[in-house]
Amino acid sequence: KKNKPAFFIPSCCFYFQSFAQSPDPGDSLLMLAKENKGEKRFDYYIKACAYFINNAPKKAAEAALAARKEATELGSKEKEMQTQVWAGRANANMGNYGTAFHHLNEAQLYYKSQNSQKELADIYLYTALAYLEQGQFKQALSQSQQAHTVFQLLNDKKGMASALNTIGATYYNLKEFDLAIKNYEEALQIRKEIDDKNGIALCLNNLANVYSDRNQYDKAIEYLKNALEIKK
Repeated sequence: KKNKPAFFIPSCCFYFQSFAQSPDPGDSLLMLAKENKGEKRFDYYIKACAYFINNAPKKAAEAALAARKEATELGSKEKEMQTQVWAGRANANMGNYGTAFHHLNEAQLYYKSQNSQKELADIYLYTALAYLEQGQFKQALSQSQQAHTVFQLLNDKKGMASALNTIGATYYNLKEFDLAIKNYEEALQIRKEIDDKNGIALCLNNLANVYSDRNQYDKAIEYLKNALEIKK
């Protein structure tokens, strides 16, 4: 929320003083990027990407483009590919799926050549989410299952839970409710193991949606109550 200008009337005379509004943290990161050079400038642009990715994806895409220019000047292919992932995610969040897939595919090819499993798993997951938003469920399922396989090999619990949740969401959209429940429950178990309260609430909410669609309203209400209790 933006602060309204505040006005003071001192005892000795009358005048108005307006306090400037605090800049948005993301805009501050962009200003810092412009004020710096090289690695520091790149890092600030990447931090801006992370800040804007969900609420202002257009700004995230612009920051990613600026970061890529800096990465090219630094001669770092690794940094260039980091910006491609952010650009892919930002464009997917804007609904520019063709552009998103272009960026993500370029990064995927690079990380395959480097055998960078963690980065590959993340890209599989981001690509799956974009396909899911598009309604391309076969592709979403393939990408999310690949992500889950790699996260398992890495013993990345959080990544496994995210992949399982995406697999569950895909089956939910395909009306394959038994498979949706199976994957949501597996994700829920992992979220409990790592004590991820937000993740637990998300899984419970997803299960409530499935049971609601199956007309099992008592069970749906039970899961929803549990989710709300965790969110308190």
